[in-house]
Amino acid sequence: MRKASLGALRQLGGKTGAPKPGKVYPIAVDFGASALKVMQLTPGETPGLGAAASVETPHELLDDPSARLAFQIEQLPRLVRGAGFKGKRAVCLIPACLTHTTHVQVPRGEPAMVETSARLAVASQLSCSPDALVVRHHEVGPAVEPSKTEVITIAASRGVVGRLMGGLSSAKLEPVGMRTEAVALLRGFTSLGLTTENDVCLYLDLGMSATKAVIAQGNHMRLARSIELGGRSLDEEISRRRKVSLARSHELRLACTEFSGVERAPVASVTGLGESGSARVGQTGLRMPAEPADNMKKVSVLPDVGETLEMLGDEVAMCLRYHHSLFPDSPVTRAVLTGGESRQLTLCRRLAGVVRVAVQAGDPSRALLRSGKEPAAGVDTAQPMPGWAAVLGLGLCPTDL
Repeated sequence: MRKASLGALRQLGGKTGAPKPGKVYPIAVDFGASALKVMQLTPGETPGLGAAASVETPHELLDDPSARLAFQIEQLPRLVRGAGFKGKRAVCLIPACLTHTTHVQVPRGEPAMVETSARLAVASQLSCSPDALVVRHHEVGPAVEPSKTEVITIAASRGVVGRLMGGLSSAKLEPVGMRTEAVALLRGFTSLGLTTENDVCLYLDLGMSATKAVIAQGNHMRLARSIELGGRSLDEEISRRRKVSLARSHELRLACTEFSGVERAPVASVTGLGESGSARVGQTGLRMPAEPADNMKKVSVLPDVGETLEMLGDEVAMCLRYHHSLFPDSPVTRAVLTGGESRQLTLCRRLAGVVRVAVQAGDPSRALLRSGKEPAAGVDTAQPMPGWAAVLGLGLCPTDL
């Protein structure tokens, strides 16, 4: 991969790059921990769902990012050929587990000077040469020290970026953009009008390998952080306490109705989830799942996951405290829980009790126009798709290559 190509990655969050009338958006590819997800949108005043396809990650690869990525790159050509995608232009998410996200304070100055200072700061943190990294920065605003400004930096190694672009090329796709999960997640909600410019919102993308936290006012990002706690952490705690395999612990967790609770319709209010009352069928769109034939759901895993839930709650609380230190007069007013693990009601209840603001379950895919005949493979597009929030937003991001 030529360095010139990597250098063409312009700063994220620039001008919108909507396709011309009658064209389709680029194919959006997410090499996620739990699955390889591919989605394409159709343009219009309200974008539509064009096609979607997914391949689940084999259980034995969940804890091996390199082998998992190799598997997904191998699967991508078949997935693209068989699911009705149009064109060859493609955009790609850089997996959160392969990026380093941090806040730094650098001297105020011209944009180019701020960018250079941010690159040097993150390279120093990682003890590597700045030339070994692709770094994108987002200026938050004045820091506590008057002479400095707060900057969010998101960095990935050039080797990782080259491997992702090579994966797209191996599927005979033309790479035209590469984005981070935080940027794509925010774009999915703001571009579809699911938040207003005055909203100060906390987005929690609850995934298998990590939880991504983003705080933004409208489309202005104020905080971004990747918390290395997710569904896999819950499985590991169950495995450790019950002395069973990770595969078995995963089955127990998903099968426990006391933990998973209900399947929630998108953007259903869960403000009361931190209370003692249990959610039932009602105007919020909550519904109880059908009882299984076996007895697995009778096994409660709640006593086994308390430590992980407490640690995740503490990490989210730290994000809120840090944001308050930067913007004491502009607090978070709303929280959106999205991502595949947001289906777990007990997890959502715990986080709702931490944030102490109005909380919603977020699934931006429900705002897309649909005919009901969209091509799909490995995914039921008629069901809620909260785990697709980032790849959907990726499809709406401007191309930058």
